[in-house]
Amino acid sequence: MLSFLLFVFCVTVSWADAFFGRTQSVGARGVLLCFNQALRETLVKLYDADRGIDPDDLLAEGKTDEEGRFELSGYTDETTPIDPELIIYHDCNDDKKPCQREVTIEIPDSYISLGKKARIFYDAGRLELSGCEMSSFHNLILCLVILCTACPSCALIGRTQSAGVKGQLLCHGKPLKATLVKLYDDDTGVDLDDLMDEGKSDSEGRFQLSGHVDEFMTIDPKLNIYHDCDDEWTPCQRRMSVYIPSSYVSDGKAVQRYYDAGRLELSGKWKGETQRYKKLRGWGIDAGSRQVLKRVANETQTIRASEHSIFFTETLIDWSTFSLKMYSTTIFLTIVLLSILSPVSALVGRTQSAGVRGKLFCNNKPAGGVLVKLYDDDRGFDFDDLMDKGKSNADGSFELSGHVDEITPIDPKLNIYHDCEDGFMPCQRKISIMIPDKYISEGNVARKFYDVGSIELSGKFKGETRDCFH
Repeated sequence: MLSFLLFVFCVTVSWADAFFGRTQSVGARGVLLCFNQALRETLVKLYDADRGIDPDDLLAEGKTDEEGRFELSGYTDETTPIDPELIIYHDCNDDKKPCQREVTIEIPDSYISLGKKARIFYDAGRLELSGCEMSSFHNLILCLVILCTACPSCALIGRTQSAGVKGQLLCHGKPLKATLVKLYDDDTGVDLDDLMDEGKSDSEGRFQLSGHVDEFMTIDPKLNIYHDCDDEWTPCQRRMSVYIPSSYVSDGKAVQRYYDAGRLELSGKWKGETQRYKKLRGWGIDAGSRQVLKRVANETQTIRASEHSIFFTETLIDWSTFSLKMYSTTIFLTIVLLSILSPVSALVGRTQSAGVRGKLFCNNKPAGGVLVKLYDDDRGFDFDDLMDKGKSNADGSFELSGHVDEITPIDPKLNIYHDCEDGFMPCQRKISIMIPDKYISEGNVARKFYDVGSIELSGKFKGETRDCFH
């Protein structure tokens, strides 16, 4: 009886997908090699991997041509985002073992298209299949890791890939010149990031970087910006990271498509930015005291204890000498104080206002209809105060302003909620930018607007989050 119910459930789910699901498509291509020779007549299949008891859906299948090349595409109806998977069945370096070796590659969600026609193809590259015994792509990666550990020349295994990025840096609306920018291949895990190129912005704040690296997997290009805009006397430099979409990765040493990061206003604090510590000659550290670098808005600090690079020191109180009773009392008094101040802040606080404007792009095209909100960021137990909200115009431009009553200076913050380059991920991507204090005005009307510049949303900003309820 239970088996029958499971069968009925599977059939019901399948029919529901066919009638109520949305049509989604995907494509994949590549070249298969065996001892550096074209592997022809090799079976390849494209599936939608259905997790659980539902069988996988075959989207397309075929065999490689005389040059080892293949190209598959297909579509299916699913209520949820599909999970495309490429499976290769081959006998390369298999001796006379029964059956075939199987390699499985999970295709990223960013290559899924709506409709029956795949608009973007996933390029699996040139795959050499003579290597390790493997039942999955993960085993292949494990073999490559072992091989790279034993062989310094393992870069020869990977394919040459390149990336390029350009943009303009601003500080309070003025070009930020001589600012260090670096282009990396972001290697997650134990491997260090590969520096692809570096340089400095010109007199107009513009920069352009490009480089190449040999990797087996698709590279993850990342732009790092190191600057001192609106940094006052804070030691070292602010660091901002932008992850470049994989669609801007090219095969070979020559960059075919540059990622335009837009006109970035750096005076505001982007969520996720960190500090980069420069090595300063003649400055030491006090080994007997704990090191602290003061930075507002809870910025993340990265400290290398092995380098004498920290020159601002402060001895901290040893909180272990305080009793639990005193600690609890402090928390209680803080809560009481906040409870008293919050209801009366609107009555006794002063009216403060702020304004922000900018322009949003998605893959170099104006991003219209994007939700933007201006908040007063209240830290602690108090909720953020919404000052204004709206949506970007057809040309991607937006402008917000609002006011609020607070005893202390407000902390204006811009939130951007968007779906650019987001595939079928649930909720929305959220970028937060803290607006500098100098753009706060007294009274109901904002006298000075903070211009965030032109922001390209397809790349991933370090520190961005997802938001389902806004």
